Amino acid sequence: MAWLERIKSNIGLILFSLFIVLFGTLMVVVEVSNGRFWTNDWLVYVEAAKDFFSGNSPYGKAYGLSSGFFKYPPPTLYFFWISTKLTYFTSQLVHVVVQLCALIFILLHIRKIILVPAGYKHPGWLYLLFLFIAVQVVRELHMGNINLELLALLLLGSFLHEIKSWFKASFIALFILFKPIFLPVLLPFTYPLSKSFLLKISSVGIGIILFSLVFNPLSVSIDYWSGWIEAILFHGDYIINQTSLAYLTKVYLGVNSEWWPPVIALLILTSILLVLHKKTKIQFNDLLYVYFASIPTLFKLDTQAFIFSLPLIACVLISLKKRSSWIIYVLFVLLMVAFSLNSTDLWGKVLMNKFNYWGMLGLANIALIILFICLRSTAPAYEKVEN
Repeated sequence: MAWLERIKSNIGLILFSLFIVLFGTLMVVVEVSNGRFWTNDWLVYVEAAKDFFSGNSPYGKAYGLSSGFFKYPPPTLYFFWISTKLTYFTSQLVHVVVQLCALIFILLHIRKIILVPAGYKHPGWLYLLFLFIAVQVVRELHMGNINLELLALLLLGSFLHEIKSWFKASFIALFILFKPIFLPVLLPFTYPLSKSFLLKISSVGIGIILFSLVFNPLSVSIDYWSGWIEAILFHGDYIINQTSLAYLTKVYLGVNSEWWPPVIALLILTSILLVLHKKTKIQFNDLLYVYFASIPTLFKLDTQAFIFSLPLIACVLISLKKRSSWIIYVLFVLLMVAFSLNSTDLWGKVLMNKFNYWGMLGLANIALIILFICLRSTAPAYEKVEN
C-alpha cells in the first residue's frame, strides 16, 4: 500500500515528531504535578480577551504578574476568543498542543528548506536542532507565550512567497498584525516580492483591522488603539532585558539610548546584506535568516524570542560542512554553549547572574549573525547552497 510505504520512508520524521510530543507532555505533567504550570503570558492573553469581549479595555492593566500587560493590537484579541469559552486549564492544554504543532512544523520545515538541500538528510540532525533551542522551548512552554506560533507564521509566509496566493499572504499579514513593531526589520526583504503580493498582504491586514472596527463604536476603537500605543511605549519602562542591543551598548560602550543602537545597527546590517546580495555573495533566503535572528537582538524581548535564530543556526551548521579550520568549529561550539545553555539550573544562580549581566545570550546571538555573514560571504562557489 502506498500509504504504508510512505510511513516507512518517513519513520524517522514520525519518531522525531513523537519525541517532541512526549517531551511536551512530560513537561506539562511535571509542571502540573509541581504546581508550576502557570503560563503567565497565556494568562495575560486569556484575561485580556475576557475583558475585551466584556466591553472593557485590556490595556493598562496588569494580569497576573506586575509585568503582565497586554501589548498586542486590538484586532489580535479575536484570535483568543475561543479561550474565553474554556476553563483556563483547558485553554492551557489546547495552547500547548498548538505550540508543539508549531515547533514540529518549524523543525521539519527548516530541515526541508535548509538541511536536506545541503545533504543533511538524516533525521538525527533534527534532534541537534532541537537541542540548540531546548532551553528556550522549555521557557516558552512554561510561560505560555506565542513565539513558536509567530515563527511558524513567518516561515510559512516568507519561504513560500513564490506561491503568491491570498493564503500565503495571510501568514505574513497575521505576523505583522501581532508584531507591527517588527516592520522596520521585515521591510528590507520585501523588495523582491511583486507589488500584487505586497498588496495582498496589506489587504489582509487592513481587512482584519476593519473587521475588528465593526463590533465597537469608533470612539471605543480609538481608545483601544490609543491604549495599545501607550502599552508599547510603556513596555520599555518596566521590562528588564539583558540581551538587547540597547542593553549591551550601555554596558560595554556607555551608550544610554533605547533607540539609536538598534536603528544604527539595522541600517548597517541592511547595507552590508544588500551589498553582498548584489554581488551574489549572499542569497535572498540568507537575508531572511539574518533578519529573523536580529529580531530578539534589536528589540527588548523575552529570551524565548531567540527561537527566531534557529533558521540562521541551521545555516551556520551547514556552512561549516566544508570548512577545515578547527578554530571555526571551536568558535561555533562555544557560541552554541552560550546560546543554548542559558539556564540557571545548569550554571547556578550566582554564575548565571554574571552571565546575564554581561549579556551572554545577546552577545552569542550577535556573534552567530556575524559568523554566518562571514561564512556565506567568503564561501567558494562550490559551497553555495540553493535554499
